[in-house]
Amino acid sequence: MELLLATKNPAKVTYLTRLMGEFGIRAVSLAELDVDAVEVEESGATVEENAYLKASEYQWLTGKATLADDTGLFIEALDGFPGVQARRFHGELSDDVSDEEWLAHFLERTKHIPDEQRIATFVTGWCVVNEEGCPFYHQVRRSFTFARQPIRPGLSGWPLQSVVLETAADSYESISVPEMKLFLEETDWFEMKARTKSREPRS
Repeated sequence: MELLLATKNPAKVTYLTRLMGEFGIRAVSLAELDVDAVEVEESGATVEENAYLKASEYQWLTGKATLADDTGLFIEALDGFPGVQARRFHGELSDDVSDEEWLAHFLERTKHIPDEQRIATFVTGWCVVNEEGCPFYHQVRRSFTFARQPIRPGLSGWPLQSVVLETAADSYESISVPEMKLFLEETDWFEMKARTKSREPRS
């Protein structure tokens, strides 16, 4: 069983390849199929909608079942800012901002937050569009605390990981694997009959 990954982010490719491998699903990157990355306007109001925009675009281009994800960042002390537009920091940064620039902006925007209030939540939307064009959705939430300065090297494409106090391994084992198992149990991505069970994005 194969699933195309609708991302050019190397950290996401590594992460999703490992995650799908837990369930015997072979993740295929855009590079493996020699598919050029396309610019998809992430104009959705939710992370699920943005994931759908990416997954549906690459499924249409290739005809292959495709997985995309999108993650929003909700900082409690900033009333949920920046929200869905995490990479662009809700319009404060450009689409082509570097990891270093993004992290510097994040640290500047959060420097006034007291240690006991340095809490945020990642909200990730997964969307699979199967070979028949049917979408399936799942949402994952992960709350975490964050440091004032980097405590580890960041991952390419995931600069915030350098200040998240919980480790990536803890998140993977305790959150990602169980949530993907639930997603697989709730849906049947590759069956045409699943059209009647496809889930709409959560608001």
